[in-house]
Formats: sequence, C-alpha cells, structure tokens
Amino acid sequence: MENQKILNERLREMVNREQEAFRQDVLIKCPEEIYSMAQEIAVKEELAAFIKNTEFSAQAADAMLKAGNVLQNIYIEADSRGLIGEKILIRAVSIYEKLLVKEERKRSGMER
Repeated sequence: MENQKILNERLREMVNREQEAFRQDVLIKCPEEIYSMAQEIAVKEELAAFIKNTEFSAQAADAMLKAGNVLQNIYIEADSRGLIGEKILIRAVSIYEKLLVKEERKRSGMER
C-alpha cells in the first residue's frame, strides 16, 4: 500500500511537470496556433486534473511512470481512437464515478 502511495505521488509530480512544460510551450505560440490547439489544451487540462485526483494501482502508476509523457500519450491514444472531445470526458467521469462509489462502499463497510 505504501508503494502505491509513493508511485501515485511520483506520477502526480511527473504529470505536473509535463503539464507545466506544455503550458510554457503554449505561451510562446502565436494566437492562431493557440486557437488551433484549443481542444488539445482543454483535454490535457482535464486529463491532468483527473490523474491528480485518482489513485491508481501500484502496477498502473509504475507503468505510466515508466512510459513517461502521460498526458501526451493519453491524448494521442484517445485521438487515434476518435475519443477526443465529449467522449473522453464522459469516460473519465464514468471511471471516476465508479472509483468514488467503490470507495464509499469501502467506507460504509459494504465492500471488502
């Protein structure tokens, strides 16, 4: 369990660094480039927020740490599957909702 916490914290730190580097890269672009990237910017912000508020298994967190560029990799994968936009956010909320329900059940003693 402790290893899971450490890996998740390292993952959050890595995502923070990636997100900040992406923001800095966006800031040096001209307005037209920023406008054309609006969807990517919004999706990566949502992904970063989701990752920061999610506890992944030690195995999943470790795999994401090893892969690196988490936001970019997820964005590319989602884009290649046609999931960018509304669908990816709905899926992220759905996953998060299931995690919250599971945690609530654990807290109330309904799930072991």
